[in-house]
Amino acid sequence: MLWKKKVDDYFSDSKHKTTFGVELEMVLYDNISKGLLNDKNVLDDILRRFDKHIYKDFYNWQLEIKTKPHTDLRDGLREIKSLVKQAEKRFSDNDITIIPIPYINGNQRTYCGMHVHLSFPSLSNIDYWKKAMGIYSMLFPILEYSRNCPNNHIGTNERLVNSPHISLPEMERIRFLNNNFKRYDIIYSNSDAGHNYKKMKKPNTVEIRVFDTPSYFDILRYILRTTINIGRYMKTENPIIHSMDKHFYNTRDLLNYCRRYLCSYISSKHQILNEPNKNIHSHLCNKFKVRPPEDKQTNIRTKNKINNIRKYRTLLEDGEWLD
Repeated sequence: MLWKKKVDDYFSDSKHKTTFGVELEMVLYDNISKGLLNDKNVLDDILRRFDKHIYKDFYNWQLEIKTKPHTDLRDGLREIKSLVKQAEKRFSDNDITIIPIPYINGNQRTYCGMHVHLSFPSLSNIDYWKKAMGIYSMLFPILEYSRNCPNNHIGTNERLVNSPHISLPEMERIRFLNNNFKRYDIIYSNSDAGHNYKKMKKPNTVEIRVFDTPSYFDILRYILRTTINIGRYMKTENPIIHSMDKHFYNTRDLLNYCRRYLCSYISSKHQILNEPNKNIHSHLCNKFKVRPPEDKQTNIRTKNKINNIRKYRTLLEDGEWLD
């Protein structure tokens, strides 16, 4: 099929040396006050017992877990589970539950996500931009399968639409490489820029910020396996770069439509490849020998009626984070 060849044209037969890291945001629920954690003193007392890999994000109720850089996926997954278990033990001792979910209710204007950092030591800055544009164009099928903010009553995916920390990225080369604002789906983190010591931003990385926090560990493993392979095998001279060279604004508009349709529809078509995302998703999984989870997590949560705080509080266990 022609569309499969178009997908394959993005990828090389040889892989770039790749290092990855993960930043994972989760919700902290206070079982005593029966609401999002808002006691900074309690939080600070718990967090001082951890090293810099477990800390709070912007709000008191936002826990962030950060891995070391890894080259082996199995090592990264083991570290994530170890950090989650450490955090769960300390917080549960203080009657606080960690919930792996992007948000609890629609009134919450800040959302939790998962950031994947990919570093390619041999690449120039310009090649980072080329890789990033190709990676972004191939993320839409993975995002459609892995999203964890169900469409709300007006038909939009809440985090993709409402979060101030993600949006269509800068695509012009100079702006992408020099923009330090963390409000885009994918950004370039330059090692020369000043960063908070807590963040895994050394050396240069492509930071993919658009993924919802997964509720199930199996989904996290699948996201990382597909995303790392997409980055590892992505050509620098890929079709998106060629398309932008010829028709920059048209290419940007088509990627914007990919994102907008992902925001508004349960299943959508990739506007660059003119093929349903679900078909591209299957091809990518076959290409990289990734077995996707049996069902989308939004479907799992719907089937199991995971729609109230009592059931949210069991997600770490039910989602196999503590095995």
